[in-house]
Amino acid sequence: MEKRFVLLMAFSSILLVSLVLFKVFFSSSKKDINLVSYDIANKTDSESGYIKLPSGSSGRTKYTGKVVPSGASSYELIDADGKVVVTLTADDAKLQLAEGRFVEVSGTLQKNAIGENVLKVEAVAFK
Repeated sequence: MEKRFVLLMAFSSILLVSLVLFKVFFSSSKKDINLVSYDIANKTDSESGYIKLPSGSSGRTKYTGKVVPSGASSYELIDADGKVVVTLTADDAKLQLAEGRFVEVSGTLQKNAIGENVLKVEAVAFK
C-alpha cells in the first residue's frame, strides 16, 4: 500500500512540474494576433480581383469566399459573384479539405514569382 502511495505521489509531482514548465515556456511565447480584413472592393489591383495592399502592409489578413482549385498546388478564393478574391497556398491539406466550400481563411499575403499577391493560409474556418 505504501509503495502505491509513493508511486502516485511521484507521478503527481512529475505531472505538476510538466504542466508548470509547459505553461511557462509555451504560453509566454505567444503574441496576440490581430486579423485585419481589407475592403476588397476598394483594394483591387486588376480585373482578376487580386488584392493590392497599401504600401508597408504585410500582416495577417482574412477573407471569406469559396475555395476552388486553380493549379497543381494552389487554389483561389472566389466571392459570391464568381470573381477571384485572392490566390491561396498552404503547407498542408487545409485547402484540399476546404475545396468547394465557403470558408474564412486567414494568413499572410506574399508576392509570388510573377508579382501577384498570394495568401499563405494558416487557418481555415468553415462558414
